[in-house]
Amino acid sequence: MPPKNSSSSFPVHSKWYVLTHHDMDKFKKWLDTENARRLDAGCYLLEPFFPYDFLRKADSHTTNSKATDNGVEKSVMTKSAIYKFFLHIVFLRGTEEDIDDIVNGKKNLGTFNFRLHYYKDVEGNHAIVPNEDMRDFFQNCIKYGGLFDLCPPVNEITSLDRVKILSGPFAGHKADVVRATHSKGNVHLELNVQIASGILTVKMKNVRSNQVVRLDTEFSGHIHDNFIERSQNKILSVYEHRVKRINDAATRLDDVRKLNEVFHYRMYNVKNKAAHAHFRALMLICAHLCHDRQTEEDLRSEVLDILSNINQNSPSKANTDTRTYLWIALYISTGNASYRDAAKSYMKERCPKSPKLRKFVSLMRKGKKV
Repeated sequence: MPPKNSSSSFPVHSKWYVLTHHDMDKFKKWLDTENARRLDAGCYLLEPFFPYDFLRKADSHTTNSKATDNGVEKSVMTKSAIYKFFLHIVFLRGTEEDIDDIVNGKKNLGTFNFRLHYYKDVEGNHAIVPNEDMRDFFQNCIKYGGLFDLCPPVNEITSLDRVKILSGPFAGHKADVVRATHSKGNVHLELNVQIASGILTVKMKNVRSNQVVRLDTEFSGHIHDNFIERSQNKILSVYEHRVKRINDAATRLDDVRKLNEVFHYRMYNVKNKAAHAHFRALMLICAHLCHDRQTEEDLRSEVLDILSNINQNSPSKANTDTRTYLWIALYISTGNASYRDAAKSYMKERCPKSPKLRKFVSLMRKGKKV
């Protein structure tokens, strides 16, 4: 259902506000209900980020420590301190008017009885976090599980991974993980290191993140292809519900959770070009379903650039499933029938094997604007 008043239904200048609440579970239930209502009304969704969700696995018994930065001693916030600090903190993205209405109880809270408060800075002003800083915060929380101490464990490394050794006699060398074993919270690695013209097997016990790093996560902002598949499943599910007008309360709440979970990753990149294009198309669809006009415009521009680059290749290279996903995303975002027709034509001529692509096109062909 389109918004009744589109001029006021989208956050052109939304911000991230830092808020506190004594009962986060109750607030989450209210927020799910509120976003389900917004989804029905065609309004943008309030985007929450709960750092606490990523800190639950942290070791809350880590003691305070010191670290040196170019020989200068400095204090380091431990996992325990971070865990306690974020216990009642939520970052909520929305307009100033919406956030103020929630804090001051002007929104319909229904059966939910709670008070949300602004977190204030040292000067007593409402704490607002710039989008760029939140992007960095997302990446740290999501990628490293909220473990912000100097040496988080490397539980994510498994056999067949490729790593770079950061310390010790083999510092700077790249190695292949032959075996990764876990023992009482510690990780032990057996590595094959290329030395000159031979391969040396190195065993490392109780490995920490200051000793090795997995190469495909060495640089922030990259995700794995398997996450793209999970994102695709969730977005396809929500899109199908919207096209078929499935509006029962349980489905709406579940759709809101799926959208918010996937949307946090919209700033990430994928190293493989085809997968990156596919993921950008999915994020454009997600932004549209979230009714986030500002992000949708940015992603639409990026998708158009990707499509233009693909079209500059030879016809044989241009006829790909990836380009069809770009067409689907652009049709859903703009309603331009030429993108829909191009996708339909491709399906008819090429008969792609992907059942998910066929599902997307089938839903798109229904011609319903979501």
